[in-house]
Amino acid sequence: MNAQCSIPGLTDNKKEWLPDIVAKMLSVEGIIGSRLLPVERNSIYTFSKELSLSRLQNNYDLEMKRKIRYPMPIVDSLVGAEDLAFTQKKKSPYFALAEEIERKIVHGNVSISDLGEILFQPQHMDETLPFLLSASLIKTLSGLIIYLKHEADISHLLIIDEPELNLHPDNQILLAHIFAKMLNAGIRLLISTHSDYIVRELNNMIMLSSKKIDKKEFGYEDDEYLNPKDVGAYLFNFTKENPDRVVVENLPVEDDGFEIATMDAAIALLNERSINLYYKLKESNG
Repeated sequence: MNAQCSIPGLTDNKKEWLPDIVAKMLSVEGIIGSRLLPVERNSIYTFSKELSLSRLQNNYDLEMKRKIRYPMPIVDSLVGAEDLAFTQKKKSPYFALAEEIERKIVHGNVSISDLGEILFQPQHMDETLPFLLSASLIKTLSGLIIYLKHEADISHLLIIDEPELNLHPDNQILLAHIFAKMLNAGIRLLISTHSDYIVRELNNMIMLSSKKIDKKEFGYEDDEYLNPKDVGAYLFNFTKENPDRVVVENLPVEDDGFEIATMDAAIALLNERSINLYYKLKESNG
């Protein structure tokens, strides 16, 4: 899903190949910087010292190993992990959003030491834990927290692969609220997700953009909404004719959100199966 970033040349029902879509996303005007949080983000911060690119002997080896060992997004993330001691000296205008994640989701403080090590201090505890001993929830969200505390700026593009990783459904919903606040505060966001919880909550916040609905009546804050005009949704799917190719379909975004047919079909099939099994069990015990 992509928000606050419309892609020129795509109509509601038009299908295009993945490389064309990516090229258009990256060529959108007004983006002054970008940051990727890959699905490997847990391992990058956990094992950044062992994977350190700075251990390579010379520039030639560095360039060769960049090409051979790691994809470029991983290289960029490793470089960022090596530079945390410098990163923590800066303060982002979005620091408060990071604190909201700490308060509502991780229930503790994520910080960077002067040596560039990530530390976690649980709420109501004086002791800090090294990143290696922190829960998977902390490892998953620490990259986003650090970005919002020290790196984010207006008109930045943040790309998150599978933001739902290691998150309970309740926390996925809370994270969707953070996404809405980020977008309304000027950060552009691109996520790839398989989470029905995130998709449903994004649709809820699209409906909350209506001035006829009182957000507080439903327990939402004033900036927890999404204007449908600022949202783009895209379905990445294999073609029946050529299963080795991926086609990207632009999904219509209406006042009540957007539909992902493949996700809805899977949920409907599972619900139907559960109902049939339930009544079959009742009959057999009858």
